[in-house]
Amino acid sequence: MQTNNKWIDYFKKYITWIMLAINLAVILTIILTDDEYSAAFAPGQHIRPLWMAAACGIYLLSVALEGLQLKFILGRYAEKYSFWKSMRAALVTRYYSAITPACLGGQPAVLLRLISDGVQAKNAGMSVGVRVIFYQFGQLIDQLLMLLYLPRLSLTMGPVLWAALALGIVLGGALPLLLLLSLALPSWTRRGIHAVATAGHKLRLIGDTEVFCQMAEDKIAPYRDSLYRLRPMDCAWVTLLAMVQVAVLSAVAYAACLACGTHIGLIDSICRMLTLNTAVNFLPIPGGMGAAEGSFYLIFGPVVPDGRIMLALVIWRAASYLFLLLAGVAESGLYALESSLRRRKAGQ
Repeated sequence: MQTNNKWIDYFKKYITWIMLAINLAVILTIILTDDEYSAAFAPGQHIRPLWMAAACGIYLLSVALEGLQLKFILGRYAEKYSFWKSMRAALVTRYYSAITPACLGGQPAVLLRLISDGVQAKNAGMSVGVRVIFYQFGQLIDQLLMLLYLPRLSLTMGPVLWAALALGIVLGGALPLLLLLSLALPSWTRRGIHAVATAGHKLRLIGDTEVFCQMAEDKIAPYRDSLYRLRPMDCAWVTLLAMVQVAVLSAVAYAACLACGTHIGLIDSICRMLTLNTAVNFLPIPGGMGAAEGSFYLIFGPVVPDGRIMLALVIWRAASYLFLLLAGVAESGLYALESSLRRRKAGQ
């Protein structure tokens, strides 16, 4: 839509490219000027370039698995969406989750991408919501399995990190379990919501209990209706994909340790990364920066030699964060270019 101010029109036309240039400048500044990144690579004789590339490849594999889940769910809602587009949509989710506090930007960004690609808004919303539910459920299963292996890890975490780990499991598992409970036992769910509303009303935290119950039901109903459209085998398949995706994402640290010449075992590495991701997943920090690095140092410190722990940390963070930012910028630039070409073609 044109306005009377040509500068506003110019800004709206090129805002995407301006944001891409700013993002790229920030990434290059981090890589080229951060002394800690440069110092960490001092013991260069330990670096194995093949495993560094493998760390990035494993990360892309986790993105592909996320895209496969999205494609499968969209197919169940009668939407034809290619695997290539689904993988790019998954990359959009990761990119905006990485640059926004507490990973809040990923879901709105992928929802807009799906709608702009022609997916019906209702189906797009249901697909994104259902994928998040099953991802959280698959992650919860992995976390519970990780707890069985936890005594073998000899972790040197402080009470704050242990508390964050417990909180992450509770918060991460609450949403899928509550929604699955509401699907199986809707009458019990309504009673539970009414009990919460009554307690809140007595504590003067909630005004009208009926309005609160209706708002809660309105929030749950779309997810429940969308889950009803999936068969039990569909749910099992998506959950399995989510479990594999979480494990593959955690294996990036395994490749990072091998890249610096340290072998700690695949299962051991995956369980340590599950512990880390669970502990820092809900912190209000873009990409978990700072908390993720400190937790990595504490969790992997006992099994990685002192001279190589910082190198392993940098390689892991480069593959799981800086590589993601570069890939996200490239994908956004490609999408902006494709959109521009489509508009030109439509205008001819």
